[in-house]
Amino acid sequence: MSDNNLASVETERRATPTEKSAPTQLTAELAMQMFALDQHVIMTIADAEGVILYANERFCEATGYTSQELIGENHRILNSGIHPPEFFADLWNTVKAGKVWHGTLCNRRKDGGHQWSESTIVPVVGSDGKPYQYVAVRTDITRLKETEAALRASNAKLHELNRRLGEAQNQLLQSEKLASLGQLAAGVAHEINNPVGYINSNLGTLDNYLKDLFRVLEAYQAAEAGMDAETLKALAKAKAGMDIEFLREDMGDLCRESREGVTRVTQIVQDLKNFSRVDDVEWQWADLHDGLESTLNIANNELKHAAELVKDFGPLPEIQCRMTRLNQVFLNLLINAAQAMDKPGTITVRTGVEPEWVWVEVEDTGRGIPVDDIGNIFDPFFTTKTVGQGTGLGLSLSHGIVADHGGRIEVDSKPGKGTRFRVWLPVAQQELQSIG
Repeated sequence: MSDNNLASVETERRATPTEKSAPTQLTAELAMQMFALDQHVIMTIADAEGVILYANERFCEATGYTSQELIGENHRILNSGIHPPEFFADLWNTVKAGKVWHGTLCNRRKDGGHQWSESTIVPVVGSDGKPYQYVAVRTDITRLKETEAALRASNAKLHELNRRLGEAQNQLLQSEKLASLGQLAAGVAHEINNPVGYINSNLGTLDNYLKDLFRVLEAYQAAEAGMDAETLKALAKAKAGMDIEFLREDMGDLCRESREGVTRVTQIVQDLKNFSRVDDVEWQWADLHDGLESTLNIANNELKHAAELVKDFGPLPEIQCRMTRLNQVFLNLLINAAQAMDKPGTITVRTGVEPEWVWVEVEDTGRGIPVDDIGNIFDPFFTTKTVGQGTGLGLSLSHGIVADHGGRIEVDSKPGKGTRFRVWLPVAQQELQSIG
């Protein structure tokens, strides 16, 4: 016979002569043992169908019911709904087989709360070998379970705080990089602007000089009719092999194109300063289109080799924001779109407005994002790019920046067809408005 079966109680057996001679003493001992047991454990006795026949005072205290409310009721009155049907099927299969069941049970208290216990259920077996009663002995572990739940909640909160701390550290690192870039850009801009300034000035002066020279040349041409033959012959020799009209037109074009190039360099330097300016850390009212134009100029070299750029800007109000940080979001989305292109396609940048909100959208016709990855794209260090193309921080940082603005990022992607990111931003920062 197994240990479990040994624990079953065979109730019908003959009493020994000694037991018959001292029934009073035996009854007293059993009563004392039952009293001692009641002081320590939670105990119930149920019949073969689970109907409660006895519930001690400790059980009543633990569940909130009186013994009168429990006796005659099926144990299902205490079902908390915590355990699945398979749990009770295993319990009943065990005790009906005459074996002892051990496990953790959660009962529903009368007030609706949960009462947890470490339970042992012992089947009382009759002469036919079948259980006709079940004695359940329990130890209350409700406080332990509550402590465990509180600990899990604290751990979850700690995990969330660690995650947010990691994001804050990443944003701080990125901000420090931007600050360094801003300082570098300011120094480079100063060094570039000086020579660019006098090159632009000199080109303007040169253009004026050329115009003066051609006016003098026109005057000489007008005076040719009064010149003697020898002089005309010398002039014809000097002009031989020269296309005066071509030179007049081409020199003007050269000066104009050179000045346009200098203007382009000046704009690039200004966009770089605007993109990473170190003094743009306070909330300010700004035009998102200005930030987008600066960012598009910065990203131009990456975009022009990957796709055709389409701008579909709608009218936007100024919004209260940190423009430098939003520029970083736009740059991340644009670079991601460019790197998602396996073949020449289109990158479309759209803007729009709805009541109290504006949105900026970057859509590409690239490879798209796999369905299994779409839920992870904003996680730190997660990337689908090849080694060397990305760190996995771009979208995570962008998500944090947009959230800091009280906004959100929506993503819609179809593998093989492309991806669309839409950044929603409130026009005004309500907390700042209330403070003001």
